[in-house]
Amino acid sequence: PQPSGRWDWLSSLLAMLALCALVAGIKELAHPDLHWPRAALALAVCVVTGWLFSRRQSRLSYPLLDFSLFRNMAFLSGVLAAVLVTFALGGLQVAITQRFQWVAGFSPLEAGALVTAVAVGALPTTLLGGLLLHRIGLRSLIAGGLAVGAVLALIIGSICLRTRGVYFIMITLAFAQMVYYIFVSLRTYGGDDGLSMMQRSGF
Repeated sequence: PQPSGRWDWLSSLLAMLALCALVAGIKELAHPDLHWPRAALALAVCVVTGWLFSRRQSRLSYPLLDFSLFRNMAFLSGVLAAVLVTFALGGLQVAITQRFQWVAGFSPLEAGALVTAVAVGALPTTLLGGLLLHRIGLRSLIAGGLAVGAVLALIIGSICLRTRGVYFIMITLAFAQMVYYIFVSLRTYGGDDGLSMMQRSGF
């Protein structure tokens, strides 16, 4: 924390405008009745405000986002992996819920409960990541985390899909809570107090 630093409201406004314009442009491009001028205008606003934001950050003593962090390959790799996983999980959840509602005849509640299997598979890798980073390296951690999360989601999902109706909802939520409390209760992870940093972060 920098007690002497000041919050730059103009930077916040530029970032908000850039993100809103990007969302508007993407939604316009995905619309069946595509209106090219509106899409082009939204994307142009996104590019201009994004450029103004990055230019302003380089001139501030206390920037909201220090772009020099992205020169650190470990930091950049982590950000790219997080973005990739976020988009992949978002698309997977949409595909899962739509498929099981329209094809398998699941109710919206049942299809939504199935998505929690993905979260259960990702939870252990998230908790283990902080402990294993300095032992096995960044690349091995990211690749292994994605693989373990996929395997856990496959195993738990295959078990849950053998049930129907209220039983399907209950077993899915039971797996989610069971895995959650197993990892939260471990002393290695600090229990309810969370992880303790054994050494100062390299970032």
